[in-house]
Amino acid sequence: DREVDRQQGLFIQQIAFANRHKLPLMLHGRPSVKDIIDNPNGMNAYEDMLYILEKAGSQMGGNVHFFVGDINIAKRFMDLGFDFSFGGVITLTREYDDMIKYIPIERIHAETDSPYVSPKSREGKRASIPNTSLNIQIIIDKIAEIKRLPLEHVEQQLLINAERSYGISTRQV
Repeated sequence: DREVDRQQGLFIQQIAFANRHKLPLMLHGRPSVKDIIDNPNGMNAYEDMLYILEKAGSQMGGNVHFFVGDINIAKRFMDLGFDFSFGGVITLTREYDDMIKYIPIERIHAETDSPYVSPKSREGKRASIPNTSLNIQIIIDKIAEIKRLPLEHVEQQLLINAERSYGISTRQV
């Protein structure tokens, strides 16, 4: 398929650019409904990304945005130096609990994926405000609950993770 070849070529160029400039990659790709229908394991998109990353020699790692893969896929991404972002979907289903337990807290980020996939509110219904960064605390609370870690520890570690991954400082002077 010409479109697949074009996208893969562009991805290889992005990896080369990131390597050349010592930048992390932000991967936004996940299995499609077609992946899941065609393959009971439904991980074709991740398998394709991993194959290309391994072949192209990704050097700086990065972040897998809105990760919905399984533990085997997570392990392969971690071996390449990638972290994982989780959004509101983790508040809507228990399907990702084992994976979140498996991934070290030092490799996790919280995100909203605004404006999509609003998390459940603390009252157990969909958050009433549009999905914005105002909902991030709900996701952090859920990560702490799933990992059975003190909330303060998770909050602090996620700040450290962001500082390390994105070269920012969250410390106020």
